[in-house]
Amino acid sequence: MKNKNSFLSTIFKLLTTGDKILILIFFLFGFVSLFALQRYQQPGSTVLIKIANNKIYRYNLDKDREINLHGPIGTTRILIHKGKVRVIHSDCPQKICVKSGWISGSFEIIVCVPNKIIIAIESKNNQYFDVITQ
Repeated sequence: MKNKNSFLSTIFKLLTTGDKILILIFFLFGFVSLFALQRYQQPGSTVLIKIANNKIYRYNLDKDREINLHGPIGTTRILIHKGKVRVIHSDCPQKICVKSGWISGSFEIIVCVPNKIIIAIESKNNQYFDVITQ
């Protein structure tokens, strides 16, 4: 633990006042950006699902349903319930998509990289899905 503290204190001593101010500005900008994005986030109306860069499906978030998708490594099961979406099962090894939990607002996505599946929420006003995948 002493080595880590001495390492950090050595680096801190090497930074100039300008460096410290610049680092503080970057942290503040990032912190403010997180809150600004959440404030302007709209509730989603549609879920867009893209599989292996060629199949695109759109489902209304108002209707509850369970969808089985077949990707390159197996099946991914998606649940749409009460205006939210989540992956409830996937054959991928690390299950990061399953651990992502529920999404419901515009600009939120779930990606299953091994199974090549992208799940994105779209509001009535935004059309950004093609920009992400290009």
